[in-house]
Amino acid sequence: MVDSKEIELTPIKRIRLYEEVESQLMSLVKNGRIQPGEKFPSESELVEQLNVSRAVLREAFRILEAKGLVYSIQGRGRYLRFVEEPKSVNSEYLALELEKTSIIEIYEVRLGLEPIAAKLAAQRWKTEDIECMEIIVSKLETEEQHKQFDYPFHLAIAKTSGNYVLRKLIVMQLNLVYGVSNEKVNFILNSRKIEDYVNEHKKILEAIKKRDGDIASKLMEEHLSKSLYLLMKDRNDF
Repeated sequence: MVDSKEIELTPIKRIRLYEEVESQLMSLVKNGRIQPGEKFPSESELVEQLNVSRAVLREAFRILEAKGLVYSIQGRGRYLRFVEEPKSVNSEYLALELEKTSIIEIYEVRLGLEPIAAKLAAQRWKTEDIECMEIIVSKLETEEQHKQFDYPFHLAIAKTSGNYVLRKLIVMQLNLVYGVSNEKVNFILNSRKIEDYVNEHKKILEAIKKRDGDIASKLMEEHLSKSLYLLMKDRNDF
């Protein structure tokens, strides 16, 4: 008989129910089922699917909100917040040192991709897409909010385009800009009035709502061109 003192066992950790629910909710994020700025399923849907009480579900969401991963809007629901997390960016891109020249190249690519996404979004949006973008735009009133919600706005347009390849290409560029090069994002923000940024986003959204793809595309091109101009001017002045 084996001596019990010679056997090493790891104590079983007791997992609370809300922790399991939290893990299930985050699996939706990790699997790409829910993107930054997108809404989680309703409480009634989640309670039914997870077979838990509303109290347990709300406790799980409370933990996620405390971690800064989720935010809620009264009467609307809970949304996934964009969290700056460089680990989410492919290691190949993390290796890039984003000097002024490379950030300019990224904006040149965005300038080629995102006007197309805006045009397609104007043609293909559904009610929930517009609701999502309206919520995001309503959060862009201050410089700090802009840093946090600009990414979800551009991501929402890419998603609404309905083109999977285009969406992935845009996400790649957004991750490079917002996940790694915070200094450059701050430079662009500090070089212009926040009111101008807010108005530009509102105009783009309005054109998409009107299903005017040509105007939405033009406005997106102008919006990104202004940032590209500032980056190029800064490089030349350096």
